[in-house]
Amino acid sequence: MKTNLQKIRKMTALAILIALVAVLQVLSLVPINPIVGITLALVPIVVGAILYGPAAGAMLGAVMGVVVFAAVVGGQAGALSTAMLNLNPIVTFLVCIFKSTIAGFLSGVVYRAISKAGKEKLAIIVAALVCPIVNTGLFLSALLTVFYSVAASFAESTGKNMIYFIFVLILGVNFILEFVLNSALSPAIVRIVETVGKKKTKK
Repeated sequence: MKTNLQKIRKMTALAILIALVAVLQVLSLVPINPIVGITLALVPIVVGAILYGPAAGAMLGAVMGVVVFAAVVGGQAGALSTAMLNLNPIVTFLVCIFKSTIAGFLSGVVYRAISKAGKEKLAIIVAALVCPIVNTGLFLSALLTVFYSVAASFAESTGKNMIYFIFVLILGVNFILEFVLNSALSPAIVRIVETVGKKKTKK
């Protein structure tokens, strides 16, 4: 009976986190960077990965990826994503799903690895920072390989070279905002995990 109750609570918590990921990603469609979209949905992904493991982080990341791809198809994720879709819709879909899924999964893996050493707060903070690093890193990997022609075209249209385009116009806006957001919210994530952990201990 206790096990069933725990499963129900876990499913309820994951359902709430899924809704948060979807809502925050939709809110991220508000234009900030016209070249590529910025996400606010990484925080609930990190929380899920920490509380319920790498598989939960991956699932939440996949939900984010589906919402991102829907925004790309609808032309709401930025001009760069639209150009990627026009060049190769299948790879664009895979990139949208893969990058956030792996980011959520690795956040959970990193948290477990560090927390086993008894460094709980450090594990939470590092897991929170791994998510935007992996998410952006995988996107850039695709941009500099499969979609290099698209990136080069956008760089040329801005009158800048590829280094400026990648590290200033993309990383300088998207990654820094996402990284700062996760860094700023790390203490809140710590408190959430500690509160949930205390409730689990009392059961």
